[in-house]
Amino acid sequence: MATTRTRSSDLIGDLLVREGLIDEQDLQKALREQRANGYRLGYTLVAMGLVNETDL
Repeated sequence: MATTRTRSSDLIGDLLVREGLIDEQDLQKALREQRANGYRLGYTLVAMGLVNETDL
């Protein structure tokens, strides 16, 4: 099942993938969690331990 992304999620998510800080699978997991919790993607990535605040 394809994950629909929001424009802001595309920007930060794709940037983090391009920079090698997360992989596409991690991004997809974070996007699913973001939809479930309603938080911004950056917060969700940090809460999941995938990146730290400095990475953002």
